[in-house]
Amino acid sequence: MSKFKKMTLIREEIIKRIPKEISVFISLRINTIKSNEGELYCYYRFLLSEEGTKRAELLPKKDFKTARDLFKQVLNDFFTDKQLVSSKDEIRRISYSADAYLGICLQNEDNEKLNIYI
Repeated sequence: MSKFKKMTLIREEIIKRIPKEISVFISLRINTIKSNEGELYCYYRFLLSEEGTKRAELLPKKDFKTARDLFKQVLNDFFTDKQLVSSKDEIRRISYSADAYLGICLQNEDNEKLNIYI
């Protein structure tokens, strides 16, 4: 889990199985190319654990055209029919030279973990 994975690889992992732990890094950036300063872009970067159960029925690839669609599916898998049992704040660095991310770490009753960093 030390490197970011490519979107295509993450999509394949989400389609085939439900990981036990997912870390999502969300970054909002102002568009400096255009003159409209209020225009924001949202970037998602995913880190997935290597554990997870296989899905009984694979998800269709067409549902994940963007990282935002994938993020919605992750939230749906994590919260649907499951109770949140713990949460904590955390600061995380990907590497020593990288910026720190402030986030929240959630765990549901199935011991699945979802970490969201901004």
